[in-house]
Amino acid sequence: MCGITGICNFNKKKVDKTLLEKMTGIIKHRGPDNQGTYITNNIGLGYRRLTIIDTKEQSQPILHTKDNNYWITFNGEIYNYKHLKENLIEKGHKFYTKTDTEVVLHMYLEYAEKCVAFFNGMFAFAILDKKKNKLFIARDRLGIKPLYYYADKNRFLFASEMKAILEDKTIPRIVNKKAIVDYMTIQNVFGSKTFIEEIKLLLPGHYIVVENNTVLIREYWDLQFNYSRNKTEQEYVIEFKQLLDKSVNMQLMSDVPLGCYLSGGIDSSAITTLASRWKARNNEKLNTFTGAFKQEGGRFDEREFAKTVAEKNNTIYHEIFPREDDLENILTKIVWHLDEPRTPSGAFPIFFVAKDAAKTVKVVLTGHGGDEIFCGYPYNMPLYINKEIKELFLLKSNPFKIIKHIFKSINIVGFKRFLGYYGYTLWNEGMQKTAKISFFNNKQKKQLFAKDFYDQINNYNCYEYIDFLTKKSTARNKFDLFMYLDVKTYLPMLLLLEDKMDMANSLEGRVPIIDHTIVEFAAGIPIKLKMKDMTPKYIIRKAMEKELPQKVLDHKKQGFPVPLDKWFRGSLKNYIYKILLEDRTINRGYFNKRYIRKILDQNSSGLKNRKQEIWCLLTLELWHRLYIDEDKELLERIKK
Repeated sequence: MCGITGICNFNKKKVDKTLLEKMTGIIKHRGPDNQGTYITNNIGLGYRRLTIIDTKEQSQPILHTKDNNYWITFNGEIYNYKHLKENLIEKGHKFYTKTDTEVVLHMYLEYAEKCVAFFNGMFAFAILDKKKNKLFIARDRLGIKPLYYYADKNRFLFASEMKAILEDKTIPRIVNKKAIVDYMTIQNVFGSKTFIEEIKLLLPGHYIVVENNTVLIREYWDLQFNYSRNKTEQEYVIEFKQLLDKSVNMQLMSDVPLGCYLSGGIDSSAITTLASRWKARNNEKLNTFTGAFKQEGGRFDEREFAKTVAEKNNTIYHEIFPREDDLENILTKIVWHLDEPRTPSGAFPIFFVAKDAAKTVKVVLTGHGGDEIFCGYPYNMPLYINKEIKELFLLKSNPFKIIKHIFKSINIVGFKRFLGYYGYTLWNEGMQKTAKISFFNNKQKKQLFAKDFYDQINNYNCYEYIDFLTKKSTARNKFDLFMYLDVKTYLPMLLLLEDKMDMANSLEGRVPIIDHTIVEFAAGIPIKLKMKDMTPKYIIRKAMEKELPQKVLDHKKQGFPVPLDKWFRGSLKNYIYKILLEDRTINRGYFNKRYIRKILDQNSSGLKNRKQEIWCLLTLELWHRLYIDEDKELLERIKK
């Protein structure tokens, strides 16, 4: 696990070593164990290493072939590298390290750009072919590891984090107005765009070839929906269990201490259970890490469920408690590490859990992905009921079944939550078709944005990327389409969040549930088994029903909510009013001061919960001060 950087000058000018070292140095948190750079005329590679595999290979920051013609800088883990290495040795390849990095390099020698199809893992890497003066850069299928790039007529730069590219002070820091609209609408940024106009994010499942002063981008993987109609429910359950167990076992690969995040939910509990079993075979105990807002209680504290799983699996159980006063002290640092404000408030507790976990382990397994690929989100429930209502008129369903499913949905997510989702999907055609949920709708955005800014962005459709994906998808029904859109938009955002918060603390996060073989398997499961009898994540529950405590199986989905509405009414009230209503903020010309005050007042009075909107506004402004203003005082605070 590492951080990578690189420069290619199209004008044949020799790479500035000082710049490359600055780019590599600013992401030291991604790899504090070792560093290195390599420059050959107009191309340079940089590398920061967090040692996970083959801990003795400290003298090899950037690997190369024996003839020095091919060099690689690599971020990630290839879990099947030993098998690939055996095949390469049979073909005559020779190795001088035990790392997966060298295997990636030799796979490229053997298969060129097609090498990515063989990798099982998470990765972002760049390979330099000195003979052709060519760069090959690739990112993993699901977007677990990030890769940013910048290109103009004179040069091409890339890095694991945007801040590294911005070490080149000649790159214009022009704010991407479309990204602001995306963020204020959906709390995410769609496609390859970032908050800096000319810096892009390489999309998951894509690679770049830089050669002859051109930058070519191609997609090498996409999620396809192919059904195997001959399988029984039991066969699907058994196959999923085998795939997940295999994925967990592969991702336990590590020469340093390893643990699991354990929330008490289905996904992390399943990963913890399987990982503990594998560790027990070597007479080892698994470290598990659970975060909770202890003072808030209720849905903000799920330790009861996490403890039950930890005790059953005999893990070394750790509890971490982020507090209200921590947020103001650390938020600026979180925003800096995120590179751009494209994530929800879960960044705050994840940062704190990662910070504590990093004191004990260097690798953690997480439960991300189950909701996205197995109908785990609440909006799937009203869609399912709508489907049954339509079938009722076709005499394919009955009213008693519908009533039963409505009551079951209410029991799972709560009455208010179900009513809100059902009402939204029933009346919002966009939500029914493509999961277009908005934090600020069009009417609100007209009030939110300053007139001049609104006039500039009024014709921009922030859902154009969703529309593009909808047409591109091979999904055969609405549920599969939602899975596809989640995998292409929401999941990569969550993975960016996890990566940035873990790596801010020099910690490697792994995600066994979204092994690409499992994602492809899930795409072939009929909807009747993904959400059978109104049970979200039915296949996961069925596979683990004999191994997870019943209270965990029956537990309502919680996520990792942050009590921001209460905090923004309490000790943080003056903080948010001060920042969001300052002349410095308003004079940027993005927002209407009167409407921002209305949002703050509604939340402060308890009239309306506006915590997510406030979070968007607050993180956007802090990002602006860090990345556009380059506020020296704030940047100094980050170093503390």
